[in-house]
Formats: sequence, structure tokens, C-alpha cells
Amino acid sequence: TSYADITGSTITYTPPTGTKTVVYKFSFLHDRHDDNPLSHFKTFLDTDEIVYRRFSTGTSASYGLIVNHTVTFKCDASANDFNTGNLTSWTTAKTIKIQGREYGGSNESKLHETHHWDGSPSDQLHIPYIEVTALS
Repeated sequence: TSYADITGSTITYTPPTGTKTVVYKFSFLHDRHDDNPLSHFKTFLDTDEIVYRRFSTGTSASYGLIVNHTVTFKCDASANDFNTGNLTSWTTAKTIKIQGREYGGSNESKLHETHHWDGSPSDQLHIPYIEVTALS
């Protein structure tokens, strides 16, 4: 029930000169451990949380859910605003990552792994996907 870094979500990145926008995409499997999984997630740029990119996901069914999370960072804003991810400039390496937690002790979920497969309970790895794009 406390926040932890989501495996596979962390990348340290320096955009090329002239970049105006950085697009970060992270895709992962969210599946159940308990019957009613519910999880909360937040995005960080270095140690600053991008507040308006918080989200929750869960399901009352016993099916996994592919979560596709996208965050854009404006690199030529008039002022830094970590609520939205706007920066006046981005010229050095910065770390982007996602942290998550379960809603409560009876709402456990699991990431990057199935709960059911081929007609029975079976944990199968689902590799997360990360993509970073620089736009000028």
C-alpha cells in the first residue's frame, strides 16, 4: 500500500538540441491478484511528480488489462510547471518513471504477469514496453 517504482518504466533521457516536445509512452499489463484489484499510479520527471498525470486502474472481472500511459513534456514553455510537465528547457539527462501502489490490502494486483492462461490459473510474463520520442 505504499508507492514503488514500476519495473521497466524508468528511462534516463536527454533530448536532442531543438526538441520542443518529448513524448513518453509506457505500456504494461495490470492483472488481478485479489478479486477486486485497484491500483494508483503517478509519473515523475527526476524527483518532481507530474501531478496531472495521476491515474487509477482496476477491474472487478478476472481479466488482465493493458495500460497505455502517455505523457508529453513541453520543452520550451514560458515557465516550469510540474503539474503539467511543462519545462522552460530540457538540455541535460532527466529520469522519467512511473510509481504505483495498491488501493488497499484486499485490492492487490500484479503487473507484467497474467493471472489466467490457457484455461487455468497460470502466471505468464508480459514484457512492458517503453518508447520516448523527441519532436522539434
